[in-house]
Formats: sequence, structure tokens, C-alpha cells
Amino acid sequence: DIVTDIAKLKWKNPNVTRYGRTGQRQNGIDIIGEPFYLLNEYSGIQCKNLENDLTLESVEKMIKESELFQPQIKEFVVAC
Repeated sequence: DIVTDIAKLKWKNPNVTRYGRTGQRQNGIDIIGEPFYLLNEYSGIQCKNLENDLTLESVEKMIKESELFQPQIKEFVVAC
């Protein structure tokens, strides 16, 4: 919820929404929205609660998953 609220402010769009819920298949996207700077294209956010640093391998896996998301996203963000 916190990341959703931040995205609404940063993207200047009150229609940013959480996608799915815990345990559902989400194709790597937890939050979806249309940032003002992408001009009618979508950005997706993957939220991670991590105790350790992200690895390049884990980020590449998240990106690959996000490529299956519909509608297609133009920007992918990992929020930790």
C-alpha cells in the first residue's frame, strides 16, 4: 500500500492500482499505472521485502516474468 501511494504521487496519477494479491500469479507485477511521463504507456512495479541485496540473476528473472504481463509495460521498477 505504501509503494502504491508513493507511485500515485511520483507518477502524478491517482489511478495507480495494486494488481492481484498474495498467492496469485501476477507475471512479476504488483502495482500498475500510467506515469505522466510515459504518455499513455504503463509502468509496473514489483515489490520485494528482502533482507539481502538483490542479485543480477534475480532482477533478470523478474524482468523476464514482467515481459508476459498484459498490457505490456514500458517501464519496470523493483521496490525494496
